[in-house]
Amino acid sequence: MLMIGRMLTMAMAILGGIFFSQAPEFAQQYRQRIGGALDELRAVISRFDSEATRNGLDRDKALGLYSSSGEQFLRSQGDSMRYSFDRYQALEQQSRDLSQASPLGKPFVILRNPDPDLVTSAWADFSPGIPVTIAGLAWTGIGLVLGWLAAALLGTASLRAARKRHHVPNSRQRRVLEQGKGAQYIEEARPLRHQEVPAHPLPEPAPARREDGRRTV
Repeated sequence: MLMIGRMLTMAMAILGGIFFSQAPEFAQQYRQRIGGALDELRAVISRFDSEATRNGLDRDKALGLYSSSGEQFLRSQGDSMRYSFDRYQALEQQSRDLSQASPLGKPFVILRNPDPDLVTSAWADFSPGIPVTIAGLAWTGIGLVLGWLAAALLGTASLRAARKRHHVPNSRQRRVLEQGKGAQYIEEARPLRHQEVPAHPLPEPAPARREDGRRTV
């Protein structure tokens, strides 16, 4: 049983190392898609601003007209444009952060504020790479440690559940039980200090007789 637990722990550690070793490669492929997404958003925003300027409006006034419209379609269009503006700013900031981050820290930049659309598309077309860089090896080590910790936590939780289900005492409880049994054995083996006097005294033994038939004193 102990051998099986060790094998499972090792397997989870290896799987964690393999999975996390791809973090730098995924960050690289994610970053490549940011440029395309920014170009698309930039074109949409430019057309919106041009139409607003042509009608004597700035961006905020044009969005206000969408929001105050009685048509649900126009209000939805205004919400869509606000989302485009916010997403453009977030991706632009993330692109700058990725440019300044080290190879080891780029996955953390993405984890801090991931773009759902880019994560989905990057994962769908993701091509695993061999971790030969320092960042890849470092993330492999992180995965090994996290996998080992996850296996240890799962093993501890399952062991506690089994003990509660079968009422198996832990090591501390076993020591207490053993100490209690030892005290009981000592108490049982200890001789009585005072012999109990029976309620009815035993009869005195008959006097011994000599060979000539006379009683001995």
